[in-house]
Amino acid sequence: MAGQRRWATYTGQVEQDAAGQLWAVLYRDDDCRPGTELRREPVMSLRAGRRRVEQLVLAAADDDLELAGATDRNRNHCWSTDDRLPSPTDRRQAGAQPLV
Repeated sequence: MAGQRRWATYTGQVEQDAAGQLWAVLYRDDDCRPGTELRREPVMSLRAGRRRVEQLVLAAADDDLELAGATDRNRNHCWSTDDRLPSPTDRRQAGAQPLV
């Protein structure tokens, strides 16, 4: 399968160190061994850590797509600035009545 790109997988989890500090940790390729993390950030609570892990995983996947140039290959599947919905300012300038 020449020319096919292997996509990275990302795993994130909330960890607690020996001092009791919570950390949001991002790993690549399901390799969750100590010292192999891509990113580690302190968090205040388990709930905040879960949200931060989600953001880290999604951001890493987005960066991976951008590096591969997938946005150029799939341009028809992405939103462009011409496809955006009109803003409230655009609607007012066009004379539209505000929604009540």
